[in-house]
Amino acid sequence: MIRIIRLPDCYLMIIGNVELKKTPPYIARKLALQESGFSLARPTSDVEAQADVINYRLPNNTKPLYYDIHMTTHIHENKFEFNGHVIIKFEVKTLPLNEIVIHMKELENLEIKLLNSTLGLIENNVDYDHEEETDFLIIKTKNNLVLNGIYHLDITYDGELRDDNLGFYRSSYLNDKNENIWLATTQFESVEARSAFPCYDEPQIRAPFKIKITYGKNYKAVSNMPVIETIDESSLQGYVTTSFKESPPIQTYLIAFIISDFDYVSKGVQKVYAKPNSIKDGEADLALRYGIEIIAKFEEYLGVDYFTEKMDQFALPDFDAGAMENFGIVTYREEYLLHNNATDTTQQKENVLTIISHEFAHQWFGDLVAPDWWVYLWLNEGFATLYEFQLVSLIYETDRLMDSFILNAVHPALEYDGNDVRPMSHYVESPDDIDDLFDYIAYEKAGSVLRMIQNAIGDDVWSKGLENYLKNRSLLAATPDHLHTAIQQAINEKGNIDLDIAKIMLSWETQSGYPVINVKKTNDTLTFTQERFLYDEEDKETLWYVPINFITASDSLVINTKPDLWLNQERSISLSRVKSSRNWNEKDWIVANLQQGYYYRVNYDESIWQALIDQLNECHNVIDLRSRGQLIDDSLNLARAGKISYEIPFGIVKHLKKETDYLPWAAAYGDLLLLNRWLSGLNMHAKYQKYIRTLVEPFYTHVGFEIMENEHKFNRYSRRIAINLACQFGHDDCLETTKSKLKDEKIHPDMQEAIYSNGLRGADAETYNKTIEMMLNLENQAQRTLIIRALGCAQNEANLKTFLLLAIKDEPKIRLQEKYRIFSSWTNAGHVGVKVVIDFVKEHYEDISDISSSLVRSILNNAASYISSEELTTQFIDLLDFLKAKNVIDDTHKNDYLNTVNATILWQEKNVKVIEDWLDRNRANSVVISTAVLALVFSAIIKLFF
Repeated sequence: MIRIIRLPDCYLMIIGNVELKKTPPYIARKLALQESGFSLARPTSDVEAQADVINYRLPNNTKPLYYDIHMTTHIHENKFEFNGHVIIKFEVKTLPLNEIVIHMKELENLEIKLLNSTLGLIENNVDYDHEEETDFLIIKTKNNLVLNGIYHLDITYDGELRDDNLGFYRSSYLNDKNENIWLATTQFESVEARSAFPCYDEPQIRAPFKIKITYGKNYKAVSNMPVIETIDESSLQGYVTTSFKESPPIQTYLIAFIISDFDYVSKGVQKVYAKPNSIKDGEADLALRYGIEIIAKFEEYLGVDYFTEKMDQFALPDFDAGAMENFGIVTYREEYLLHNNATDTTQQKENVLTIISHEFAHQWFGDLVAPDWWVYLWLNEGFATLYEFQLVSLIYETDRLMDSFILNAVHPALEYDGNDVRPMSHYVESPDDIDDLFDYIAYEKAGSVLRMIQNAIGDDVWSKGLENYLKNRSLLAATPDHLHTAIQQAINEKGNIDLDIAKIMLSWETQSGYPVINVKKTNDTLTFTQERFLYDEEDKETLWYVPINFITASDSLVINTKPDLWLNQERSISLSRVKSSRNWNEKDWIVANLQQGYYYRVNYDESIWQALIDQLNECHNVIDLRSRGQLIDDSLNLARAGKISYEIPFGIVKHLKKETDYLPWAAAYGDLLLLNRWLSGLNMHAKYQKYIRTLVEPFYTHVGFEIMENEHKFNRYSRRIAINLACQFGHDDCLETTKSKLKDEKIHPDMQEAIYSNGLRGADAETYNKTIEMMLNLENQAQRTLIIRALGCAQNEANLKTFLLLAIKDEPKIRLQEKYRIFSSWTNAGHVGVKVVIDFVKEHYEDISDISSSLVRSILNNAASYISSEELTTQFIDLLDFLKAKNVIDDTHKNDYLNTVNATILWQEKNVKVIEDWLDRNRANSVVISTAVLALVFSAIIKLFF
């Protein structure tokens, strides 16, 4: 399953000073928090205290051997009920046994029979209980069952297609005649198969499935396996029944079935399904081409053939998960599978490519070999995240996909993992806790750690290890031990390295966080010391097995990602220049973690940092591109954690005036916006904005507004960043140009995000409302998403409120997934957005809760991270007190939100003066440079005319 995370398109821009107060704003806000009852200690709720008492795991005293499922749906008649019949063949594993425990959720009218091994009736109308908390269906037989005996459960039941995009649910679209056409589809990961049919709904439990579906004859039914036959249903006029081939043993969460009127394009064993108009317009053609290329490359790279008989891909109008790797039938949001060359952006085209690669990776990592329990979810998602980029980079070598991996996986993972969060392997049981595992740790961190191991042992050994793993555990459950063993086999067979891979990987899998490697240089010695990197705490105890490589200013080495030495779960290691083949002197700069090939941050002593600053500002190209991005990201986050002064990252970032490549600017982009968020509302905010305008000016001028034919995609991404930064920080030409271009009849797809996001910032009500109306009438989901995010950038409070109202009023053209997107896009308006959303939640909290019971809390969590002024702190506390009185939140929630606000206050106390002093010193330098430039221009004019 894919998670889609994107940077904000726009950010609040405030020009001017706030009134000077005797007490700094962040001190006043701290006092306000204390008065509100805030405390740093987080109280433990009763639910948390009792959470570990409930057992959500099946007892495993029986084992499923086979499922025979028959589903009947009436979706073609716009009716949402369905009827189900499942026969589960099972074996008794322990005695005594007169209770069979399986999963079931939200199904009704159950009739259960117990049959013997030959389907003879043993007991009719078997008694049962249902535990709602655990979803256990406890089937109680009159007599004990026989050890190792084979039995069948025959269960008929009824259900209703859900409207929350989970389980067996309904979706719809408007056809050419403006008719609402319904379809039925599924999303079972992680624990929703049980809401479609009673089953053993755990990831380590596999069994073959045979599926039949009865439905309206004007529709099509598709499932995991190829069709055997479709016959008219004699008992239901106008219905047909499609039978599918029996599957190999697979997990319940990978089962899927879709009943729709969709069309498809096909080649060989691959098909891409979508709405008829999308197929007619050729929007599925690219996905079909990519799918064929990616399957072939995976087979070549892994040495293991694609093992299912077909591959179907479905573009669904309503789909919350992003994409899902069901066995032989992958489902997607429309915007992540379909592509229209005339209207979609280069970024959207890349998304289609990488997301298909992510889901197809799961056909091996997740479908062929699955984790033994959700604790090892990273065995699925880590590999899929890595090969989302790396596999595609083997097909399209010039696309710089591994640069994208660093920006979209490594950097976000390092940021998230710098907090006190879980390790990669983390045991949970409840459905809510399982869903929480689908986070940066399972995806981006795991992918980054796996890439680190690959870089450390070499591609040949790595790929052989994966081949061993997939072949050894084919159609079985796996634990990390199985992966370690497979890689160690490859090391022993092919490698010339002496490594205990289990010890190395366990140090990363079972421990939270990651290290910062501190590098200290003397004339004769380099010392590398590790400690855990945390933003707000200290941990001096945790140690990892860490591969280290480096280059110095005096080296003439070819840069690669192989380790020069290892920290073997020890605090530090020193390297003597005399005993080493490497060379450095007292004034040399050093860069460690070359190409950012490993998963950690690097901090340097003051002399090395200064040498790096000097080198970057004198001739930045001497240091390789990925390392420049790493230096930017590491230094800004080390300063955020209080490990270095902000003078260092500001010195590093200063060289961006000379940068024209996408990677360093993209590395800086999110961190520069974060600083802008934390400085908003303070007296010195205008100084920071002015400095960033000066910094981005050359880049903005370099990329311009004109799209060049056949230019590299990173040029187009650079243009988006340059325009966004320039406009967000108040560049007059940028604001005027984007506002003007908003009126253009046709905007190039790759310019739409920048033009809409920044042009709508100051749009009048008429222009804003016209844009909303245009979005509502668009069919292309990718375009709708782009414009929804852009609408959230509005700096006019009335416009922003109009935007939020879209999510709660009865607007049939707004999908559920778009309502969630609206309630996240308001953050693009920064302080104005927070102010509006505070008032909006207070007025409409009941309507918001009707969309989802947890949506108000999600909005509050976002709002807390955007509060940086005294005024907003006061308003936010008032809102929390109001919602607490209405029982929407409790003390635990309130304290969590105020913890976030307090973190911003503490950051401001420590860092605002340092940043302001640096800006004041460097403002003088900017003036001198500007004056010198003006003098040269004036001199040229004098010579021209005289």
